[in-house]
Amino acid sequence: MRILYVEDHREVRETIALLMEAEGRTVVQCETGEQALEQDLLAQERGTPFDVVVTDVSLPGMSGTDLAHALLAKNRERWIVLCSGYELGAHARSWSQVGRITGPAAPVHLSDALGILLRGGVDLLVSQRCRHEDAAAVIDAISGATAGAVVSLWGIDSAHALSRLAALSTVASGAIQALTVALARSVDLLVRVSVGVNGEAMQVIELVEPRVKEGNQIVHMPIFRAMKAQDGATEFRPTGTVPGFIGELAERGINLPMNVFKPDK
Repeated sequence: MRILYVEDHREVRETIALLMEAEGRTVVQCETGEQALEQDLLAQERGTPFDVVVTDVSLPGMSGTDLAHALLAKNRERWIVLCSGYELGAHARSWSQVGRITGPAAPVHLSDALGILLRGGVDLLVSQRCRHEDAAAVIDAISGATAGAVVSLWGIDSAHALSRLAALSTVASGAIQALTVALARSVDLLVRVSVGVNGEAMQVIELVEPRVKEGNQIVHMPIFRAMKAQDGATEFRPTGTVPGFIGELAERGINLPMNVFKPDK
């Protein structure tokens, strides 16, 4: 991964760049937006474009938001991260302000987040506390309104999470089952988070694929489960189920090693 990082304060720039660097990750530093445009053009000409642009909003000369608009004008698919200690709305009217998450229980309002994420070309939904007014937007996204969606939702298990999301989106009890079936057809993967096998809080314990059988019967197929190894460590063991979306990935030229889904003998 190649990252273009723009920050005018040298100490901050060098420190953050050092934190972002890792194996397989290269960070190119710039002091101004103008320099960033030059570096981005040079990288494009060399055939080594940047995967992500991370920029401070308050820069001398061209601001970070102006830099983002300039890059997005050439390619709407660019990944750009704006960093600021100020409100983004004070720098550009076309950027909306997302509330700061102050703790695990802080709600994320999708009505605000959707405007930024989808307008910026990122098909991603995140909901820590999905409410009635959010559920319809979430279901639309999962059902195909966006290229992809990631939703965090409380539920006792994977089946309860889907039915609860359906129930949140309608007041008609008769429509809940139909909506749940539609969700099961659209969702590729459910990641269950709970107390870990070693008693850890908020750990991934199971990966599940919902499948719809004849008669609209929903079956939740575990793909990986967290288990305690002989040394006491947590390990994920395959159940032998191969998720259906693997075939779709293969059709797009993305091949995954199938042996990862084979259970140990």
